[in-house]
Amino acid sequence: MPRYKSYKKKPNIEEIEHLSSDLLSQKLEENEKNYLKIYKIENDIIKYKEQLDILEKKIDATSKNEIGWDEYFERQSNIAGTILYTSIGLAVLTTFIISFSVSDIGLLGMLVIASVSFLIFSWIGESIFDETDIREIHKKYLKNPSDKIMNIQKEIFSINRKIEKCNSTIYNLKPDYNDEELKYARKKSRAREKAARLAAFESKARQGTQSLKKQLLRKVTGKSKKCIYCGKSTLKQNLVLDHIHPIAKGGQTVIQNSVLVCQSCNSTKSALTLRAFCKKAGHNFDEVTSRLEKQGKWV
Repeated sequence: MPRYKSYKKKPNIEEIEHLSSDLLSQKLEENEKNYLKIYKIENDIIKYKEQLDILEKKIDATSKNEIGWDEYFERQSNIAGTILYTSIGLAVLTTFIISFSVSDIGLLGMLVIASVSFLIFSWIGESIFDETDIREIHKKYLKNPSDKIMNIQKEIFSINRKIEKCNSTIYNLKPDYNDEELKYARKKSRAREKAARLAAFESKARQGTQSLKKQLLRKVTGKSKKCIYCGKSTLKQNLVLDHIHPIAKGGQTVIQNSVLVCQSCNSTKSALTLRAFCKKAGHNFDEVTSRLEKQGKWV
């Protein structure tokens, strides 16, 4: 099914980038429904235009007096033929009757009688179809072309109004943004939402870090403590809390995943895994993991 480009004033796509991915998905679903509605309406328009073509042909035929005239002339011919043949038949019959009744009438007399009889019967036949009957036949077989055209034009006007209404509906259904724009905006929205969730998680983890650090520092006896990674003695106030498995990689802020280390090791390790950190800092991974396991840490 074709996609429709809107001919409305195009809003800036930045106006929808701030929308949630769920709302953008809903707009995509609305677009799909609207495309189906537009498809059906355009099919209706095609049907209306076909009806207009038929009506236009009727107007052409009517303006050329092609509607009704054939039927009218056929009826008139039938009437005239009936009168003619009936009058001839009755005139011949009358002539024979008179010729048998009156002797020595002669050929000329017979012609006169036949002619007079034909005129009389013709007049009688025409009187049967008087002006009133002819007017009724005219109404039946030849309607007024101007009235026909007017009625057809009314139908055309009505159909054109329907087409205008369909076009107006299509205009209102056409989306401000096409599917590609909405999908692009939704992709950026999902990335933004993911970053926001991660930031919130890290913020919550950092807040828990301070509480956990105080808990671990309370267990430190004396003014200093050896860094569990490098083994250097570090003043208590300079110790920092480090996540063995980094928060950025899914590590949890729990005592089994947390240790007090020197600032140098904490800065070097950052978001590295324990193995990657030991390789970078030149520490023996097995020795480090052994010390961590003795303290009940996750490695």
